[in-house]
Amino acid sequence: MNIIFRFLLTLNSTSLLLIIFLIKEKYVLWQGVSEYLSYIVYVISPILMTYLSILLSPVEVPEMQLAAKRIIERLRCDAEQFQGLLISVGEQETIL
Repeated sequence: MNIIFRFLLTLNSTSLLLIIFLIKEKYVLWQGVSEYLSYIVYVISPILMTYLSILLSPVEVPEMQLAAKRIIERLRCDAEQFQGLLISVGEQETIL
């Protein structure tokens, strides 16, 4: 169970870069599928993986709340980097 939990955390941590790449290069899931539907699936998949990893989490609730606070603090610091990345994309369709 711990291995699956760690694997999902690894996927979650790298999924944003993959999502940005897929959207920037305009990859679609299947031919005939709308780009926007593909983008929605790209964004929803890490959310579902995060939910699954929380369910598999061996950490107790109070410890998880402390960890969540630390993660939120780190995300605030990283938000500036992602804003810079979004600004560098250049196409409004990619950002949407």
